[in-house]
Amino acid sequence: MHRYLPGILLVQIVTAVLLWVNINAEPRDLAVQFGVPALLVCVVTGLWFASIARADAERASAKIRLQHAKEREQLHIKAEKSKAKILEKSHKEIRKNEKRVSRIASLKISLAFIGAAMAGIIMVITELFTLGLMTIMTTVGGLGGYLVRARQSYDVNNGSAQESPLEIDSDETFAELPPPPLSAPDNNK
Repeated sequence: MHRYLPGILLVQIVTAVLLWVNINAEPRDLAVQFGVPALLVCVVTGLWFASIARADAERASAKIRLQHAKEREQLHIKAEKSKAKILEKSHKEIRKNEKRVSRIASLKISLAFIGAAMAGIIMVITELFTLGLMTIMTTVGGLGGYLVRARQSYDVNNGSAQESPLEIDSDETFAELPPPPLSAPDNNK
């Protein structure tokens, strides 16, 4: 409102001065001496007000665009964070399922090795010494290979859990995001 006040006061003062100067004029002369200048001042003031209103609208539009750009950036950051959390959660679930399946498989393999070792021991006891020792040694060799492979899998799984690339620093800016506009773009080009 304070931007329009000088124009309103100017129109009022010019109108009052024109009326005071032409106070003794005939009604016919008054229309030409008072009406034309007053109309001209009103048109110029109206154009001035339109210019002020356009500038205000452009400022408001630029402010809204800047606000929307910031909100869009915040939404993008939140989406990336939630995406990273979902990926991490799914990786944990996959690792949990792998461990469960691995435990079941380990139990089955352990029972198979125990059974083979027992068969070897029974053969040794029942006088099939060579065949029993071969069975026991084969069982121990298979168990050793299985334990080495299990240790390698354990090292690989634990190494990736400590060095998670899915963590996002909330203070870090993304290289893909352009900076928000500092001023409104010129649409007249």
